[in-house]
Amino acid sequence: MRQLNSRQVHETFVHKPVEVLREMPAVCDDVPSDWSNLLDLNEACPDCLAGKHTHFGSHLGLPEVTKPGEIVAYDLLILRTPDLYTGGTIIFGAIDLYSDWDVIIKIKFKTDVPECLRETVRIFKAYGHDVQRMHTDGEAIFHSEEAFDAVKTEMDGIGCLVTTGADYDHRQNSKIERHFRRLGDDARPGFLQSKLDDKFYQCALVDASAKHKLLPLARLPGQSPTTLMTGKPGKALPHRPFGSLGYVMLEHELNDSTTRLNKAHARAEPAILLSYGVTGVLRDRRVPAWTLHVPALRRNVTFVTPHATIVLGCYPGAEGLQGGLDNVLRQRSDVSGNDTVHLDVNDTGEVTISENTLVPEVKAAAPSADSPATNVIAHNSEPLAPAEPTIAQRLSRRTETLGSS
Repeated sequence: MRQLNSRQVHETFVHKPVEVLREMPAVCDDVPSDWSNLLDLNEACPDCLAGKHTHFGSHLGLPEVTKPGEIVAYDLLILRTPDLYTGGTIIFGAIDLYSDWDVIIKIKFKTDVPECLRETVRIFKAYGHDVQRMHTDGEAIFHSEEAFDAVKTEMDGIGCLVTTGADYDHRQNSKIERHFRRLGDDARPGFLQSKLDDKFYQCALVDASAKHKLLPLARLPGQSPTTLMTGKPGKALPHRPFGSLGYVMLEHELNDSTTRLNKAHARAEPAILLSYGVTGVLRDRRVPAWTLHVPALRRNVTFVTPHATIVLGCYPGAEGLQGGLDNVLRQRSDVSGNDTVHLDVNDTGEVTISENTLVPEVKAAAPSADSPATNVIAHNSEPLAPAEPTIAQRLSRRTETLGSS
């Protein structure tokens, strides 16, 4: 398998410091042990300098917890640019105070908030944890007071207490608000590097959330949100940098699943890599597969596939989308072919990674061997005469006999 250098690992995992990435072998069982010896970056990262900033802490907040699901803080993040797929500017976010496990869902209207809460409860239940309390600040999270009262009654029925802070005191919900800022810091460098339009920014936040779950926690050495939530190490190798050029493998016509793939048509379609294992929408199936943006797909949905080829270090951006993704490699094929990997994942989440070199290797010509036909061979035997006269000889003799008579 092709080894990733420190720069590629840094770009893949939301531009985290190398000191944090060196701890990943302790929390992910598919990470090579030599990641603990990642070299320091020998130059400043312009995307980190532009995308991150320092925050001021606070001593106010919720009480300490001892297990996952004891308190889950949730809130809404309002953005300016609508999402490419949902058309909305709202992101629902929830985070567990104990494990730092988060849930990020892109929505269009506040009427979707009650369903987001139900989805959060279902996700925690799937990992064997009951949500005992869900907390938000005093702002208008729900579209109406009646909806809020209905949600509280519904959650009471499953043993989950819904609480709110005092009006105009956002510090009482600082956990999720700090997490929104952290996700922005994690997603922004890779988003700037991808050079995509703002309508892809919510997809970058979803990708940052998926990678956040795998990264080591500073307050608990040797632990990550995944290990605390699931009790098992995470899987890091399926993830690749946001916005990378990818190719999705086709088994039928792209826009008609009932039609077999024409033998004259391409077997793969160029795309933009968005995330792995999550799409970020309501009722997300959360299957082990890669989520990509395929411009040629007529439906306004992401393309989710367990088979993909990723071109490392190639970010088409908005310019590549406008000029056509199929032209990106043609314009820089001299530098991109050797940085291509093919990824496959099965139903259990086991990923197979194989190096896929698009540029054929140049092999030295084999030494030419002398052909036996060119050798001069001495031949001393007498030529063999036919045992009987040929047809031409017979005809010649007959002609001579008739002439003499």
